[in-house]
Formats: sequence, structure tokens, C-alpha cells
Amino acid sequence: MIEHLKSGLSISTHLGCGLKCSYCILSTMDGFNEGPVLQIKPKDLIFKLFNEYEFYCKNKTPLMLNNRTDPFLPTVTPYTLEILDLLIEKQVESPIIIISKFAPPTVLKKYFSLLNICYFYSYSGIDTDFNYNKLKSDLQLIKNVVPRSSRFHYFRPIIPGVNDDFEFMKKILNIFSENEFDATVIAGFRVTNLNKHLIKKETIDVEKIDYNHKLVDSSIYEINKIFNAENYRIFRHTSCAIANHFNSFNKLNYFSKCGHCFESCPNYDNCLNKRINIKDILKELKEKFGNEYNFKIKDNKIEILSLCTQELVAYIKNAYGCEIIATNVKLSKSEEVILGEK
Repeated sequence: MIEHLKSGLSISTHLGCGLKCSYCILSTMDGFNEGPVLQIKPKDLIFKLFNEYEFYCKNKTPLMLNNRTDPFLPTVTPYTLEILDLLIEKQVESPIIIISKFAPPTVLKKYFSLLNICYFYSYSGIDTDFNYNKLKSDLQLIKNVVPRSSRFHYFRPIIPGVNDDFEFMKKILNIFSENEFDATVIAGFRVTNLNKHLIKKETIDVEKIDYNHKLVDSSIYEINKIFNAENYRIFRHTSCAIANHFNSFNKLNYFSKCGHCFESCPNYDNCLNKRINIKDILKELKEKFGNEYNFKIKDNKIEILSLCTQELVAYIKNAYGCEIIATNVKLSKSEEVILGEK
């Protein structure tokens, strides 16, 4: 399965997960909770990526491994490692993003010198989560396997009234700071009709929530000012952490946008000093796609005049970092399912 998400290109051999997290956005997919089910073998997946899939730019597009399942579920782990071996053979220099509720297998250690891997340990502090009682042992394994600069905490999802208490969040953040993680990404809650009952704050009208975007209270990020001052870094988006890791600007263009960007962000200066050549980008797009799409430059942005897919928009942003103007955009297959349109 290959599909562009906002922060990168998802490449997965499996679909589904048996952990049955109550808030999981992917559980809307038929049979997801009964997985993982093999969809495509690693060699076929990588062949398709390099030879058949048009929205991939080698060494630019971030790759998110097996995030249509958990990449380190016992039955999935061998496939995740085989994907990594194949990416080494292809001499891929793109950011490789691995997000898991599991500590990695010890064999992963050798891959960090061969690929540009960012490992995200997903831990929400919610007591119904699979790894709630495994934190201590998982942290020890992670410290032994993952280099500090590649070690990230994914604090997600933050569910109003469940795990968004400021003092509780500080406690969790201190644990990861003390265990020498490079940074934490604090992520909101993607609400659907199946999980909206989890919200425990009476001040939130669940019927007025925008299902297209994550539910985030921007006041949560006041916590940035405290922890960034203490030399532990907190990011608003996964893409912010990835950009900072590679000393680059955020290609999804959150910079200076209200609710998405904060001057206390560790990557603020990289985004402030962003440099792109929009004419070169337009030339590359026209060479790649020919007459398939109608592109032009408007206000230093790429405007797509023809009908396009959500994946094309995500591809251009992740590969080139330019802003996009597109008014006629078709949802990706997974978004159609999540939003109940399929």
C-alpha cells in the first residue's frame, strides 16, 4: 500500500492492527482491527514505489514505514526490516520515519548508520493503551538501540479531558527528557463518529468538530516555553521535528500560521530563513508530469489549475517545500473512508 499523507509517503506491506486502540483513526477501515493482514511483499512494494508510483521523489520525499499497521508488531517486524534492507540497496537518502508503540528490535541498531531514520515511540499516557505498563522496559531497549539524535517521543493523541491536564503532561514530558529523547511531538486527536465519545470536556461541542483536522487546543503549546527553555524540545507537528532533525525548513509551510507555529519552536530560524526557487520547481514538475496537470506560478506559489488528487498536493509540498494553490482536489482513498465518503 502506497499513499501520501501530510507528513510523508506511507509505504506499507500490511493493513490492520490488533491493538484496538479506542481512538485509532484507521479503525474506520473495514477489517482493520482484525489485522495485520499482508497486502504486498516488500520487494513488490519497493518495485512499485520506484517504477510505478508517480508521487515519489527519491532522496526528497519522507517515507513512513508500515504506518497502516504498527511496524514492530511481531508478525510485521520482519517485513519492516526487509523494507529497510531494500531501501539500503536503493541507496535512499530520504528521511525514513518509523512510528511505533513498541520498542524496536535490537537489530534495528545497525540501520541508523545506513539510512536517515527517525524513530518515534508513541506513548500517550492513557491507561488503556497497549504500552501503558511497558514504559520502563521499553525506554531501556530504546536507549540501547536508537541513537539519541534519532529518538523521538510521539505524545499522541491528546484527548480533551483525558490526558491534557498540564501537570500530567509535564510529568510525561519529564520522563522522556530524562531518558535523553531528542524531542517530543505533541499531536491532537483526529475525531470521527466512532471515537468522539472519548472526549470528556463538557466545554467542547463534539457536533461542531471539523473531522478534516485534528482537534488541538493551542493553549497546550504554552508548555513549549517551559521545556524548550530547559533544553528539551517540543514540536507542534511531526514535520517540524523531521525538518529540525535535518536542519531544514518545514516543507508543509506551517511557518507563521496561527495555531501551527510558535516562536519558541526549535526549528523557527530554519523556517524563517527558508529559500526555494519556484521557477526551478515549476520546471521539474512540468518535466515529470508533462501535460497531465496544468501548473503555473502565482504569488510565488505553485497553482494547480486542473483537477488533482490530495496525493499530488502532498507530494509537491514534501518534495519541494513550496506553497500550493489548488481548488479542485480529490480526497485520497483513506481520507474518503475516514470521512465516510466511501
